[in-house]
Amino acid sequence: LDPIGGWSEILERVKVDRIAIYTLLADAKPKLAGNRLQLLFPHMQGFYASAIEKEDNRAYLEGLIKKITGRDIRLKCQVGETSMMEADSLEDDNYIVEKAIEIFGEESVEIIEEK
Repeated sequence: LDPIGGWSEILERVKVDRIAIYTLLADAKPKLAGNRLQLLFPHMQGFYASAIEKEDNRAYLEGLIKKITGRDIRLKCQVGETSMMEADSLEDDNYIVEKAIEIFGEESVEIIEEK
C-alpha cells in the first residue's frame, strides 16, 4: 500500500492511538519521494512540525506506516509558505475558533466574548 493512498487510514489509527499526534497532523499534507514521506505543514505550524520530528513521535509514525503499508518509510517535516487562502483565513476573527471546533468538537469548545 502506498503511504499517500493509505494516509487517511494512517490518520484514523493515529487518532485512536495518540490523539495529540493526530491533532498535530490535521493540516499536514503528505508527499512521497522514494522511501521518504514528506509532511508539509502550513507556515504558521512550525511548532507542530517540530513536535512530529521528536524522536518518539517520528518513530511511532514510521512504525505505524510500516505496519499499515508494509514499507520502510522515513518521515521528514517541512514548513511551507502561507498560501493566499490561509492568509485570508488568518485575517478572519473566527479562524482560531473554527480550528478549535474542528480539532476538539463543538461540544468541547466554549466561546467567551471579550469585553
